[in-house]
Amino acid sequence: MTSPVPWRPALRDDAEVRWSAGVGISLPEDVLSEAEHKEQRFFVEHADHNAASSLWENLRIKAGEPRLFDGLIGKLEVTPGARVLELGAGQGWASALLKRHHPDAQIHAADVSIEAIASRGKWESLFESQLDGAWACSVHRLPFADAQFDRVFTFAAFHHFVIGDRGPLAIAEALRVLRPGGRLVMLFEPLSPAWAYERSRTKMNRIRSGHGADVDEDVLVPAWLERWAAANGATTRIEFDTDLSFRILTPAGALRTIAVRAFPALGYAVPIGGHVTITKGA
Repeated sequence: MTSPVPWRPALRDDAEVRWSAGVGISLPEDVLSEAEHKEQRFFVEHADHNAASSLWENLRIKAGEPRLFDGLIGKLEVTPGARVLELGAGQGWASALLKRHHPDAQIHAADVSIEAIASRGKWESLFESQLDGAWACSVHRLPFADAQFDRVFTFAAFHHFVIGDRGPLAIAEALRVLRPGGRLVMLFEPLSPAWAYERSRTKMNRIRSGHGADVDEDVLVPAWLERWAAANGATTRIEFDTDLSFRILTPAGALRTIAVRAFPALGYAVPIGGHVTITKGA
C-alpha cells in the first residue's frame, strides 16, 4: 500500500521550532531536566548509539526489543489514517517498524535527543518504511497544538518521564495532544506498587549503572498513574505482562510472573512489567 502524503501537526502558539535535517527541534532550556540532559549526553557520547554508529552496532544492542515490540503492536489498535506519536522514541526504530505494519497511518517519532532521532534513517532502511515526522522535544512541553493525535505511545520509555516528580505533567501533556477518545499507550514498562517503589527504583538504576550508562531510571506505580489520569478526566487500564517468551528471568521473577498470570490482581501488589492504556475522555 502506498504511504499517504505526510501530515504535519499544527504547533502550539508559543512553540519555537527550528528545522534541521528534517527534524523539528523544540528544546527550551527552562523545561529540560538534568535527567533529560543525561539522555542527550548518552546518545552523543556512546559510540554504539550515536548517529555515526552503524546499523549493526545498533542491532547488536537492540535486536531483542523490535521482536518484543512487534508482538505488542496490536495493542495500539492503529486504524487506517490514524495519527500516531511516539514519545521517547530514541532512534525511532519502533515508529519505523510500526510504519511498516501500518503504511497508511501517519507516524511521528519524538525524542529529547537530537542525536538519537537523527539515526532514524538506519531503521527506516531496515524496515523499508519512512516516518511522516521526526521531532526533538521534551515530553514535558510538547510543541504540538491540542487534540491532534489518535494514539500516543511509548515502548519502555514512559518511566523516564516521571523522574523528578514530573509524572503528572507528562501525563497531562500526552493527553493534551490526543483527540477526545484517543489513547496513551505505555508498552513494556516496569511497574511497582507504592510499598516497593523505592526498592524497585534503586534496582532499576543499579542495573542501568551496571551497563555503563549514566542515565536515570524510575518505575511506574499503577495507583499513581490512575490518579494522574483521573485528574485529567481520563481512564486507565493496566495489563500485567506475564508472557515468558524471549525473557531472561531469575527463578524468583519467573515464579512471580506465573503467580500473576494465575491471579492477575497480584500484579497490583508486586513489582512486575506491564502495559498501560489511558483513554482521554470525550
